[in-house]
Amino acid sequence: MSTASFKSFAFSRYFCIVTLGVALLVSPWTNARTLSLAIANAPVDTGEHKALMWWMGAIDQCTQGETKIKGYYLQSLVKLKDALSGVSAGIADIAIIAPGYDQAKLPLWYLSKSDIGSGNQYVTALAFGHIRERFPAIREEEKRNNIKYLSHYSVGPSVILSVNKPYMEPSDLDGAKVYFSSSWSRAANLQGWRVSTVNLSFPDLYSSMERGTIDAFTSYLPLIEAYKHNEIANYAVNPGIGQQMNLIAMNRGVWESLPVKSRECFDSLQPKLLLRLARAELDDSANAQKRLSGAEKYSMQFLEPDDKQKAAWNEGFEKANDEKVERLSKYNQHVAEINKAYLKEVGAVTEAVRQEGYPWEKK
Repeated sequence: MSTASFKSFAFSRYFCIVTLGVALLVSPWTNARTLSLAIANAPVDTGEHKALMWWMGAIDQCTQGETKIKGYYLQSLVKLKDALSGVSAGIADIAIIAPGYDQAKLPLWYLSKSDIGSGNQYVTALAFGHIRERFPAIREEEKRNNIKYLSHYSVGPSVILSVNKPYMEPSDLDGAKVYFSSSWSRAANLQGWRVSTVNLSFPDLYSSMERGTIDAFTSYLPLIEAYKHNEIANYAVNPGIGQQMNLIAMNRGVWESLPVKSRECFDSLQPKLLLRLARAELDDSANAQKRLSGAEKYSMQFLEPDDKQKAAWNEGFEKANDEKVERLSKYNQHVAEINKAYLKEVGAVTEAVRQEGYPWEKK
């Protein structure tokens, strides 16, 4: 090889190496970022989990690998009760938050957990989404807590699980020892239900019922199988009143550090995620009831109160709701106004669904 040819070869090789190095530096894959997502539940085969997995994949695809999400399950990153402080402080980039654990910090978001009205997951999720858009005070509450809203979803109404008999109305309690969720406990105290309430952590409910320490407890249909509560409970009564809402939020500093393209992807996918989660929660509840009703082993009876029995439950829940609004008003002046608007919107969406059906049912 001549000297000139060698120099030409060497220059070409050097040019290729430099070009490849520059390409790697500007490639979006070299700047790919993985965000942590704190999830309280196990990664089981539920519609809720599938919806979250779809969302993670959709973010990856939409951002072309620029931003990814990794789930941390079973409270391994932060405890559910600490989810707000964890994501606000940046311990978790994203977290699923139960506003009930931080009522003083999230009084407006805690209103999304309704005590009265429909327990339908789609209806309540859509209704509170409309209210969030309408009232800037809710978005200001998010900013004060250093979080960026991503989506929300309802896990549906509380059901009361029991062993020896179903509790179809408050008078059936008759001195029973029961674990109640917060709204049920408030209703029991304010309405004077003859029941002894106990304070337990959710994982302890199985052993407490098995030992006979409690006679009944409140849970949610999609959680019965996950916590194997059908092994120790024979009845599930669903009044269908009120429901539990969860918030999905990102640390605001993390949000602001993301590329514009990634932020646009999160925002554009929000309505689709809300719809998928709402449908998933409805399906999870219906499927759990169907499976457990016909199970060969550890089957359960699922019952719904009649109108008179439901009215007896609702009388207590209405008092609980009034007490909640009065208590939360100490933390935010907009509580009463937003609560009234939310319940009205729940009624409007309920009627829309009655007339038009769900979005996924339309051709």
